[in-house]
Amino acid sequence: MITAEPDLEQLLQALDELRPNEFELVEKHIANLKKRRQPSFPPKTFFDDETFWLPYEDYLKLSEATRRNILFYAYNQYGDWICTELARRFAKWMIVCGGKIVAWPYRFHDHPSREKLNMIGMQTGYTPFVFDFPISESDSPALRRPKRLRKREDDANN
Repeated sequence: MITAEPDLEQLLQALDELRPNEFELVEKHIANLKKRRQPSFPPKTFFDDETFWLPYEDYLKLSEATRRNILFYAYNQYGDWICTELARRFAKWMIVCGGKIVAWPYRFHDHPSREKLNMIGMQTGYTPFVFDFPISESDSPALRRPKRLRKREDDANN
């Protein structure tokens, strides 16, 4: 019979003697420890990426430039996955939030409103990300720079 090291045996015995609420704390600590010890980059899949589990309140505090950079990152890292999921659903766009694809149109129509995205973010606590076809800055309303910024850039270049 294989026996554990004395320190490990003491730890296992101490675990056996824990009360339920103490045991829950140990479980949470071990789960967090496992997460920290796993290599975080590159994530295996889109849903493993911590970026897309961003709390909605934190997202609202980010600048527009940072928000746009998150979308560029998503398209650069997961463009193939995004295209595949859109094609599988015959969708023009989809909303990904909290590790799930939560919405996509059954018919081709305009993107979800800011109000709808805000509602999803408030209900789930996570940031709703809108991904659409085709994936290019000029064609994507999610990535397109606001007209006022494009006008300033055009004026600066002339």
